[in-house]
Amino acid sequence: MAYDGAGVFSVLYNWATEAASPPIAISKLDAEFAGIATGLSTCMLRTGGTFTNDVTLSKAGTISLTLSGTMSRVVWTETDAATDEKTWEWRASGGDFFLYTNNDGGSAVGIPVAITRTGTTVDAITFNGTQINLTCTAAAVNGDLAVDGAITCTDAGSFTVEWATATSGGATLESGTAYWKKVGGVVTMRLPALIGTTTAYDLYLRGIPAACQPALTGSYTQLITVQGSVNGSYGPVTIMVAEGVAYWKVEGAYIAFSSASGAKGVGLAAMGGGPTITYQVTD
Repeated sequence: MAYDGAGVFSVLYNWATEAASPPIAISKLDAEFAGIATGLSTCMLRTGGTFTNDVTLSKAGTISLTLSGTMSRVVWTETDAATDEKTWEWRASGGDFFLYTNNDGGSAVGIPVAITRTGTTVDAITFNGTQINLTCTAAAVNGDLAVDGAITCTDAGSFTVEWATATSGGATLESGTAYWKKVGGVVTMRLPALIGTTTAYDLYLRGIPAACQPALTGSYTQLITVQGSVNGSYGPVTIMVAEGVAYWKVEGAYIAFSSASGAKGVGLAAMGGGPTITYQVTD
């Protein structure tokens, strides 16, 4: 064997030992040179070649693989893939970096990813595709976002919202399911109609999940006025969207909630409709 399982080349004979017992057998010379020929034939040459087996690069500490040339390419070919779906290519050319989808003949390419730069600054990252999905727990956009088509947001959810007489404890007058979606640091929330008859005048929406709680620079309460019920009559109410808490106080926008018993809340129960609100959660 020219190489063992670890890729170490070993000769078969010690020729000083063989010379001590002449003549040297021609069969031993043939076997030795055959091993050398096999070793040379299975090497990856500096001038190029093709790997025909798995390759593992292993080294203690930092390991580097550098491709250098006026155009550096790494090509993957999946031999059993469908027609014109076999070849993917990463290419560094003209100072920029691209992902190509090549057809089987290499005569036509798509460019689903293009990264351009000036110096060490990335000027643009362009994604091209019929559909582009970004999956994350939070999405923040700093700067302008140009979108040609629709944005489908997966940063969304639902929770049980309570209409209560205290920030914790107290009485829960009504509850329902609220639905929310967050895009670029802005939450849109669809609340159910939550109306309760009570003598309480300090009233709260509570159960707000952490993902929907604002965390802005500075300390702000965002005021959102919606349709509701005030002291037994329809009228506007103001939701006080406070930062970093799981409850929001609600007050009558023009007329304050009184200590008299009456229907109070957000939305219009008679119409089965709750408000949809939009507010900022991150800068």
